[in-house]
Amino acid sequence: GCDEFAFGAYNEDLQDISNQGSVRVIFGSNDSGCHSEPRMVTLVNGVTNARAGYSVSGGHDIDGDTIPDLIVGAYDYDTGPITPGLIHFVPGSWLAGLTTQAVNDAVTPTEIYTMPTAAENRIEGTTHDEEFGRSVGLIPGLYSDGRAGIIVGRPLGDTAGAHRTGGASIYGWNIESTAFQEVLTIGGETGRIDGRTGEFVAGGLGPNGQPT
Repeated sequence: GCDEFAFGAYNEDLQDISNQGSVRVIFGSNDSGCHSEPRMVTLVNGVTNARAGYSVSGGHDIDGDTIPDLIVGAYDYDTGPITPGLIHFVPGSWLAGLTTQAVNDAVTPTEIYTMPTAAENRIEGTTHDEEFGRSVGLIPGLYSDGRAGIIVGRPLGDTAGAHRTGGASIYGWNIESTAFQEVLTIGGETGRIDGRTGEFVAGGLGPNGQPT
């Protein structure tokens, strides 16, 4: 298949939007059905100081269409009354339809796209400054049909009731409602503050081939 990868630049000011952040998605080449040369697109979220791209994860199908998808964290996203952070769900099917540009040394982005903003393409945090989306990961095979789940860190939240003890939440795609649903949330300490659970997260398969 076509090798693809993504990386973030979370303080980038493309389109003169300060610190909105960005993600470069690189599409591989030299295989059947691939581009004849490496190509790329640049993704932004269009919100000042959102810092999109601080965390990224992909390579597995989330919504059940068999196409690998991408998750992008924007931990400083401001909803207006609060700044909880969010994650963007970027479907692989949407990425596949974008116009790309050639990849060269020090290339300037020209093909820039705002990530989908519909409700089903985002999950927002719930409390002010919890930094929801500071870390993200995919959990392969969370569902029996092979769909992956999402794990999201919220390191400055108070999920367990104590200030800045943090937490991490797992979400899965509900095929019937075509939206994300929360599967599980794990809180940090209940006593000492600033434990920052969820600062880093990762998902994978264990020795028995089951999600971990």
